[in-house]
Amino acid sequence: VCLDKNKKQSQVFRTLFIQQMLKSNILMPWVSISYSHNKNELKKTKDALFKTFEVYKNALRKGPEKYVTGRIVKPVFRKYN
Repeated sequence: VCLDKNKKQSQVFRTLFIQQMLKSNILMPWVSISYSHNKNELKKTKDALFKTFEVYKNALRKGPEKYVTGRIVKPVFRKYN
């Protein structure tokens, strides 16, 4: 779950998380580690997470608008698509 500075679920911060992970070539819309991941993949993911968390922390302080590019992701389950 991606939360804003008020600890509310936020699609903007979810977008930011996904966007930053993609910059490190990792498609990770949610956290799901598997036994099939090897040490190199886990290290690459960990390194990308640390970079992402730095940006996320700055976005919490300064506002996400400065960091998010493109459209905001929508929840999968919603009343009207």
